[in-house]
Amino acid sequence: MLLLIFSSLLLSVSSQMVPQCPCSLVEPCYSNGADYITQCADRCQNHFTSLGLSYPAARKCILDKIPAMTDTVECARKNFGEVCAARPGPMVPKRYAETMQLAAFRELNEMIFQSGLAGEMGVLSKVAKKALGCITKCMKQRGCAGSKTCGLALPSDNQVVRTFKGCAQSRGLLTTPAMLLLIFSSLLLSVSSQMIPQCTCAEIGPCYDNIADTLTQCADRCQNHFTSLGVSYPVARQCILDKLPGFASTLQCAKSNFGDVCAASAGPMVPKRYAETLQLAAFRELSGMLNQSVLGGEAAALGRVVRKAVGCISKCVRTRGCSGTKSCGLSLPSDNQIVSTFKTCATSSGLLTTSSVQTMCGCLVNAGIPQLADACPKISIN
Repeated sequence: MLLLIFSSLLLSVSSQMVPQCPCSLVEPCYSNGADYITQCADRCQNHFTSLGLSYPAARKCILDKIPAMTDTVECARKNFGEVCAARPGPMVPKRYAETMQLAAFRELNEMIFQSGLAGEMGVLSKVAKKALGCITKCMKQRGCAGSKTCGLALPSDNQVVRTFKGCAQSRGLLTTPAMLLLIFSSLLLSVSSQMIPQCTCAEIGPCYDNIADTLTQCADRCQNHFTSLGVSYPVARQCILDKLPGFASTLQCAKSNFGDVCAASAGPMVPKRYAETLQLAAFRELSGMLNQSVLGGEAAALGRVVRKAVGCISKCVRTRGCSGTKSCGLSLPSDNQIVSTFKTCATSSGLLTTSSVQTMCGCLVNAGIPQLADACPKISIN
């Protein structure tokens, strides 16, 4: 089961890989960060003056903080290591600015409320909305966060946020309420445009209430992908059916931990989520587990064998609305917390134990996937 899940994630993630940005593309931004910030502020000054503000005074506020901003970025860069590539070739997972903003939003939101500044944040947000949005867009255009065709080798969103927070605090950038409010308001403006209606329980309830039927129906719908590989679908189907009770228990456990992910009635809004980033979080977790079991090569081999079958089942389950729809989303915690919760629940339900995964592995071998024969005894879940 671990290998099957990992292979599915590996296939999803591999299609989301982009070339790593060459250092020649991103270095100018880091080297000229202070100039870029002031240039972007100058470019957007009409948004300040249209509100009756003195742009020279506002510009001075920004300039006063540039040394601390520069030190913060340098501190973070040292922590992250080589985020760009010295030469073309390496591939990195595609990242989404919106999910990074959401991670920062959650962190700074807590800091804001601990400071008792929630009301002031709302006022500042209304005043500086267009100015901050203009500056943010300008900085993105300078390539400071990669480009549409390449990405940076960065850790998880939460780790990026924690690193920047630690660096900003040590450089005196996050020690004053005014700067905290300014940064939070900027993030709030970015995140607010990514809010979508929360799915009602009536919309997603049928999927969760009939998850066993959903999985078997999707497997049946995709059985031609198994048989075309010489795999006995009836045997493979039984492998899946044998694990459905554990999967159902895992899902129920996770639902209990997450609370009300859906809305009783229409109205609430939730941040838009991206399946790719959740897959990346699960990929990182499962990759570590597989490497500990010396199964990285076997996972890749399995991925090549069952690629179309796993992709077909995953797509089928998504179309049933089990993870929301394009027009609505679920109220869920961070991607890393989701993965951690599912891992804990899968372990407690007996789905993610050494004996359970070894049994599933053997079942798949008997179904006609000989590539796993040598791997099954090596599996060890800690």
